[in-house]
Amino acid sequence: QNAKLQESQKGSADALAKKGTELSELTTQITALRQQNAKLQESQKGSADALAKKGTELSELTTQITALRQQNAKLQE
Repeated sequence: QNAKLQESQKGSADALAKKGTELSELTTQITALRQQNAKLQESQKGSADALAKKGTELSELTTQITALRQQNAKLQE
């Protein structure tokens, strides 16, 4: 009976060690995914900022085009 108990405890210890290893591997994967996610978010923020800047530039150019068309129309009168 004592031998069976020891064998059972050894099995439990092995299973626990295996679970500990799996947990460590998953923790490493989670850390890597979080870092990747942070980089992607930073990249998207940069893209969003660039897009907003281009939108502002486009709006300014549209305003300039409108003003030039009005000026051109007056000169043609």
